[in-house]
Amino acid sequence: TTTAGPAATGAAQGGTQFAPGGSGAGAGQVGSGGSTAANSGNAAPSAVNETGTNENQLTYHPQSALNSLGTLVPTNQADAVKQALATLADRVGDIDQFVMRELRYKSLGELGDAFAAEQIDALALAIDSMHRGSGFIIGDQTGIGKGRVVAGIIRWTLLNGHIPIFTTEKPNLYGDIIS
Repeated sequence: TTTAGPAATGAAQGGTQFAPGGSGAGAGQVGSGGSTAANSGNAAPSAVNETGTNENQLTYHPQSALNSLGTLVPTNQADAVKQALATLADRVGDIDQFVMRELRYKSLGELGDAFAAEQIDALALAIDSMHRGSGFIIGDQTGIGKGRVVAGIIRWTLLNGHIPIFTTEKPNLYGDIIS
């Protein structure tokens, strides 16, 4: 289990956002991503084409214009993800610029060195959710970058005078988050 700062507090207050690969419908928004084409999760047996897509998963097209990991999104979440990110872009403007400002990176290149497009989409949704007093749940497959997103959220909380709280069942993750 991984939680960070205001996201955990916001969830306790009843506001929930679902991040990459998250499931369910709630008061919040659904995030981005899902699984990589190489690690497509536990979809029911079905024909998979050369991109890893099938009736259960589609290629994810990030709102962020920076480098993508080439992930897939569950078919039943694709429209909600797209709508959540479009609504966010209407509210905050360019997603990359929004996250760059919020995390105080000096350039999009610096932001892109730290995060992939899917992670930037998740960070944008999480930061917006925290601004509005809600929480955020990250539910990606292995290898999509939940730890990087949590590190970004921790950075945001520190930059905004909050005390982040990070818990995990795997002690080696503490070092990964701090570095």
